[in-house]
Amino acid sequence: MRFLLIFITIVACYTPAIKAAIPESEKKALLAISEFLWDGYLAEKWSDIKTNPCQWEGVSCDIQQQHVIKLDFSVTKTTEISPKISLLPALEELNLMSNYLTSLPAEIGQLKALTTLNLSRNQLQKLPSEIGNLSALKHLNVSYNLLTELPPEIGDLKNLQTLYANSNQIIKVPDQIKVLPQLSDFQLQTNWRREVFNPAEISETIQEIVKKIADKGIINGEAVGLSGDRTEQYDNFVELKKLATQTELLLLVNHPNPAVRAYSFWALTEYQNIDLLPIIKNHLNDNETVDTTFACLGQIRRTGDFFIKAATSDSGWIRQKSSKKLPSSQLQSLDRTLIQQPNDFFAQNEALVRINPDPALYPRIRHLLIDEHNPAALVALAKYKKEQDIPLIINSFLIQGNIMHKQSEAM
Repeated sequence: MRFLLIFITIVACYTPAIKAAIPESEKKALLAISEFLWDGYLAEKWSDIKTNPCQWEGVSCDIQQQHVIKLDFSVTKTTEISPKISLLPALEELNLMSNYLTSLPAEIGQLKALTTLNLSRNQLQKLPSEIGNLSALKHLNVSYNLLTELPPEIGDLKNLQTLYANSNQIIKVPDQIKVLPQLSDFQLQTNWRREVFNPAEISETIQEIVKKIADKGIINGEAVGLSGDRTEQYDNFVELKKLATQTELLLLVNHPNPAVRAYSFWALTEYQNIDLLPIIKNHLNDNETVDTTFACLGQIRRTGDFFIKAATSDSGWIRQKSSKKLPSSQLQSLDRTLIQQPNDFFAQNEALVRINPDPALYPRIRHLLIDEHNPAALVALAKYKKEQDIPLIINSFLIQGNIMHKQSEAM
């Protein structure tokens, strides 16, 4: 017996340790994916790291460190997902929340081990039918996108337990989804869809102006750039204000093109007899984006967010002397709606900063900070001056500091 123990000890001492490493194909897949993260920042950072890819930022592996099982690429300015993601056969969780994705590769359907897929807060207009091949999927979040429909193939996901599709433009759900056996949490609220736009109700002259605006597809202020140039697009806007009737502008806020919708609403702010608040509330999930430039400030804005800015801002870049601004009572009502109703607008942050402490809003503000990591909720929560919130506020402050540090590194 003693001899056997000595033998085992000698073998254990002299047998070289097995060094776990993920397959080369998975490493190549990660590098291909990283090309579209932080404008290539992670690709450059990872290429300099000689350690196991399991130690790379945003990557998690199994205990043996032989396969990638989780990717967290939320808030990484991702614009595209490489088809090589299919080379991660053991991937169980994929978080791509808060990026700039407009589509997904069909190869995503090859991730047979995937149980959780978070695609919320992107610019997705359509989901590939191959998503129905994700046989292990339990949790799917596609909220805050531009989806007009859900593929019926989702009905093949027999293990699906939660489906979040709120804040899109969906008006009909395939029957196959309604009868999923495991689905216990299906969220479809606050789906916005434009009212049917009939161009026949718009004069030919205005249709020509609208076409010019739509073709350029951007929003320019009166002065653009260091030299304060007035652009052709702004001239189109001036013509629209001058020649379009109030009725035509009310119809055009539902035009298919976001630049046309935004300019039409901006023109309506100069009519003192129009109640702007119902129009704004009807567009609280108008998430389609439009490029805006005022002076030297260029931004990508969601169209509904632009509506709010046009009706609430004090900035001379966007407000004309004759522009109507929401009265304080309506602004307070809008702020409450922005906080209570799920949305992805920057205006929600401004509402959180403005809002006075209200016991009815307290649970929602805590949710925005804890679950949605909204930094403006930190300001709103601090106004309640509750001792029980002090650890949460301090921890959230530290988390936001780390996020800002990562973002500054990526620039």
